[in-house]
Amino acid sequence: MAGNFNRSESTSNLKFSYLRIFIPCAIFLTFILATDHGFPGVAAPAEVRQQWAYKEFWNYGGVVDSIKNCQPIIKRVGSVKFVAPTQGQNNVMYDPGSSGHSGEFTLEVVGDQGIGVANSKFHIGTSVSNVRFTYQKRTEELSCRR
Repeated sequence: MAGNFNRSESTSNLKFSYLRIFIPCAIFLTFILATDHGFPGVAAPAEVRQQWAYKEFWNYGGVVDSIKNCQPIIKRVGSVKFVAPTQGQNNVMYDPGSSGHSGEFTLEVVGDQGIGVANSKFHIGTSVSNVRFTYQKRTEELSCRR
């Protein structure tokens, strides 16, 4: 009896099986791509990256204010128009069980006379005091204390 059963395979059944796998995967990927609110990318305009940072990081405005008022940076790039995350470390770690939060930002600083990149680590307050600043292919340590 075991030899009397014939199983016929149809290519239409195989295509249907592939569609049953492909359609849910396509829907899932579309959902992921449509809801991804991650970093817009380094190639995105500074305005777009800056808007993303305001939404992503609590008290990012404190960082922007520190950079905009940092006299050594202003001397190099002029009046600061945009401060936007760029390639490098951009993170804030919140730890409710400790003394606050810490992090690091790598920020493109766009001024009316030039563009530079500021890198700063911080703990607790998100204001910037010591900055590694790269401007015209030269990196230096700057103090932004008022």
